[in-house]
Amino acid sequence: MKLYSFFNSSASYRVRIALALKGINYQTEGVNIRIGQQNELAYRRMNPVGLVPTLLTDEGQSLGQSLAIIDWLERHYPQVPLVPQEEPARQQGAGNCLCHRL
Repeated sequence: MKLYSFFNSSASYRVRIALALKGINYQTEGVNIRIGQQNELAYRRMNPVGLVPTLLTDEGQSLGQSLAIIDWLERHYPQVPLVPQEEPARQQGAGNCLCHRL
């Protein structure tokens, strides 16, 4: 698993925290958004939107958007849950994330 991120990106930081809390081993690759590396063709093939972070799974799947990556991590690595597992607390947590983004 490899995380493409920018060190000063809050979205990238969010995913790095989730990976650390879950104890998941991963490689990291820096993407310097200050010089436009996110717009390079190789990166855009993985993430057509051109944002950080991007998670490349061991199966070769490319995931963008920090909340979507964390959701994927929750489903594939459930041993250490980071969000409530019971309804409606799970939806309330998701709603809080969405409202925070507005």
